[in-house]
Amino acid sequence: MMLTEEETPKETGLVEETGEMADVEEAIDRIDETIDIISVKGSCLPHVMIELEGIPVCFVVDTGCEMSSITREQMTSLGFEESDLVNTNGTFHLVVSVKINNYKFVELFYVLSNFEDNLLGLNILANYCCIIDLDKDTLTFRELYMDASWDLRKTTVNIQGKDVEMDIDTGAESYMTGTLSLAKELNLPLKAIQGYSIIGVGYEVAVPYVAPDLCIKAFGREVHDAWYKVKPDETPEGYKDPTLGVPFFYGLRLLFNPDGSFEVMEPETEDVMRSSDELSEEREISTRGDTSGSKTIPSAIAMDKPQGSDKEATMTATEDPKESDEETTVVDMDKPQTCDEKPATKAAEKHQESNKEPTATAAEVPQGI
Repeated sequence: MMLTEEETPKETGLVEETGEMADVEEAIDRIDETIDIISVKGSCLPHVMIELEGIPVCFVVDTGCEMSSITREQMTSLGFEESDLVNTNGTFHLVVSVKINNYKFVELFYVLSNFEDNLLGLNILANYCCIIDLDKDTLTFRELYMDASWDLRKTTVNIQGKDVEMDIDTGAESYMTGTLSLAKELNLPLKAIQGYSIIGVGYEVAVPYVAPDLCIKAFGREVHDAWYKVKPDETPEGYKDPTLGVPFFYGLRLLFNPDGSFEVMEPETEDVMRSSDELSEEREISTRGDTSGSKTIPSAIAMDKPQGSDKEATMTATEDPKESDEETTVVDMDKPQTCDEKPATKAAEKHQESNKEPTATAAEVPQGI
């Protein structure tokens, strides 16, 4: 189905009236459709297949993206033309028919010319009260909540004993990213690298430094051997906020609840498909438990932990490094360490097997940063 500009609905999340779903009101109240999260070769990000205009389309499940988007190539493959695009202040979008199993609706998608992935963002994940289950590898659409916020979800992450507020970004392949100034503030050990970049919507920047072997805590979980990748100064404004990426969330469930709240839960938590009324009742009876305690997670899930050498030259972010005569070492930024433990989740195991990114080489640390 193609819609012209005149036919574009004023609101998204509209259910198509078809013979399969005669009771539109009931379809809007409850959806309860689950699809599989799949792994894509060369990526550790969660992907799903969703039907657009009757064609299966692969998306990255991206909590760091406010609006869902498709590439211009994808737009063409769906049968749309340039004349179908709606231009709003230089931003192009389409309203597209969507099918999740037996549930049908139409939704607005941005169309991007300078990005290679289709992104499933918060306008869908939050509006449809999704559960991103990175333990069972499923994405569940529960019910429609039109008042959901599309703001990025944030959490406090304890890094080496210091608290930092970070965006929750399942579209980020690293444990953490942030600015050099934040690394200095946290007094992180830095290593200069070459050959690795951060790719965002409309930009790609080289990573100048990483801080390895960090202990981080959030949501009652503790991870050792995490990595912090430094965003360079040329990162566009609006993209410099620190992020907590998808490797941290392997084995956890991220819930956009029907009352507008957001939770991250361990897999052993009761498997719920709660409605708005059920959530309200539950919270009248009891308050949410304290998650300040930490559960240690094996370092096998450290997806961007490189194999390295004890002789690798490191620096502290607050120090003025000097040139080193140490032999240059090879750092594989994405390959996890070999260990006897099995991956903490099947998601981690799949991504370990598929991650074939090129290695990055440790460079001489420049003076005077």
